[in-house]
Amino acid sequence: MNDESISGEHELVDFLHGFRYPFQAKRLSAIQSLHRCCSNRCLALRKFFRKLVERRISMDTKLLFYIDSMHRGPDASVFFCARPMQAALSRKGFVFILLVISTMYVSLTTGWAKRYFNNGYTTFRHFKFEVFKERMNQSVGFPNVKYFGMLRDGGDVVHDLRQAGLIGHYQAHSNGTMNLDFDSAVLSNGFYFITSDNSTERDPVSFRVSGSHDRHEWTIIGSSQIQVDVLAVSSSDLCIFKFGVGDYNTSLTRGHVESFDLSAPRVETLLLFLMALSRTLTLGVPSILGLLRREHVGKTWMQYSILVVVGILCLLAYIDPDNRTSMLLLAFASISVFVIIFFFENEMYFWTASLLTFAGWLLLGLLLNYNNFVKVGLMVSLFSLFILLYRFHVTYTSLNLVIQDKARYDAGWKIVLEYLGQDEQLDSLRELSKEIVKSCQHKSSRQEDFIKRARTSVSFTSVESEIEVPVTPAVWKKQAWHSSLFGDVVLSLDRLYAQAASMQYILLAKVQRWALQARGYVSLAGNSDKDTFVLLEEAYKYQDMQSSIKWADIKSETRAIEKAVRCYGGDVSRLLDICRQTLVFDDIASVCKCLDIIKNDHDTEIIRIKDKMSGTDSFSDYFGRRDVTVNIRLRTKEAILLGVQAHISEVRLTLMSMAALENIQSHNRYIKVRNLIGR
Repeated sequence: MNDESISGEHELVDFLHGFRYPFQAKRLSAIQSLHRCCSNRCLALRKFFRKLVERRISMDTKLLFYIDSMHRGPDASVFFCARPMQAALSRKGFVFILLVISTMYVSLTTGWAKRYFNNGYTTFRHFKFEVFKERMNQSVGFPNVKYFGMLRDGGDVVHDLRQAGLIGHYQAHSNGTMNLDFDSAVLSNGFYFITSDNSTERDPVSFRVSGSHDRHEWTIIGSSQIQVDVLAVSSSDLCIFKFGVGDYNTSLTRGHVESFDLSAPRVETLLLFLMALSRTLTLGVPSILGLLRREHVGKTWMQYSILVVVGILCLLAYIDPDNRTSMLLLAFASISVFVIIFFFENEMYFWTASLLTFAGWLLLGLLLNYNNFVKVGLMVSLFSLFILLYRFHVTYTSLNLVIQDKARYDAGWKIVLEYLGQDEQLDSLRELSKEIVKSCQHKSSRQEDFIKRARTSVSFTSVESEIEVPVTPAVWKKQAWHSSLFGDVVLSLDRLYAQAASMQYILLAKVQRWALQARGYVSLAGNSDKDTFVLLEEAYKYQDMQSSIKWADIKSETRAIEKAVRCYGGDVSRLLDICRQTLVFDDIASVCKCLDIIKNDHDTEIIRIKDKMSGTDSFSDYFGRRDVTVNIRLRTKEAILLGVQAHISEVRLTLMSMAALENIQSHNRYIKVRNLIGR
């Protein structure tokens, strides 16, 4: 081998290790040991790293992109995506609805801005003072007031120098009304009246003031009961108050001036303007961010904008005692929406929380006779209930498809037990599996503390993958990928696949040895849909048969990313089947023999076992599949030299009668249902 290739191997080992092991006296000895590897392994490594160099986007970047954009997929509907709010923001229909509502709030914001700067001014020529009730509930006659007039900024408009020369013409009527007419339109923002010198029993306590331009169409501009209209929605009507005819505590003092200021309360109007503006931005900004494919930012904006609205509502409740109940109810409604969006990310919890919350709105609205709560609570709770029922229907239908496959597997397994007499072998397998499980539990308990420390240790950002991974030795900061030590948590998918490329042929060599010792079968490539199985030792006798053996490839990047996100919440360290192989046997006794060989292999450490044959591991989650899955670490000399001795691989042991029942269609259905239920 020439000097150039030796130099390349130096770089390869350094890249995989990240640092030199203490027991390596000379690096050249490690290189020489590596050269003794099978040429297929060297070719696989070179092929992987060549592919890595040619690839423009790393797998970690793809993983992050998939995580960020999974809610935009065609199968990620608002009903089934783990981020229903972000999925909704990615849909143009929902964004259009938000924009329409936001436009309505723009009009509301404009209206409150006009009210703030208008300061409650109205312009009319004719005014009418109507009495509906006197103090002692006597029949209403001529208004028992000495004088009635209009105010502008607290002063009588007649004496306002800004509109000099105004003369008011009074006319009282026996039906309890008094008219005040001017020769020209008058700008006013209040009114007053002076109690008469007559008996206090006829003082007006319920009254109303109206304005008109032509004496035909009258607009209410004041009354005995005035309350800020916090729910005003019209941008053309600049009236700040809503007027009632409730009783007013008219003074008993004779000749007393009762004045009513209808100018805008500055602080309260400003808060109402800010609330309308916050609502506009709460809906408008997320919709725009949704169109820009920034749904996560839009969701975050919506959450904290709701908190701003809640704060403004609490201030309004403190300032305005008349509207305190309404403000507190709206604050409660807003905070409940925030809780749903912030705390219930999972789609099932999201819609369940929506159903319960808005059903509470409905009940509260009925108890307090608050129609807006009743309407919104009824609509949203019914919609949430519909979605939950629809989800149940889709999930149930999907499970039925897989349950049909399960029935087929159960029937095949029943034949294996009844007609092949495998009960004793099954008991032996159960005992062996329990023994291995106890051993695995003892080892895993010691590893959990190390893993927890590794997850909370110092982190660095990988240059290639731009993803944070935990590090323990300080020397690991030198490069993005490093040799894995026992207990080290691999959080980089690129790093995991680099290990898998090195481990694939090491695992294959081990599996071939185990298959020869336990008389295992392998699948041959053919034109038919069904697999053809042959003894491995028989296949090795014929060159054409040996070349057609179907060994499992490394797990596809697409499926690895999908499984990591949908089943493991993005934690790639839980992907234990990147390197995997399958062996098929005639009977359970052969499975036990192979499992015992794996257990006693001094180069192999069993990390986890799933025995779906004897029932030591529940097979309800696997829809009737009967096999034994073993997750292992291989600590061969070659694996240690390559720094992949902590990489976990998977070996699946199954029976030929069960393997014959499997097909690509049933496997695809299994994957879809597993993605749907998130396992």
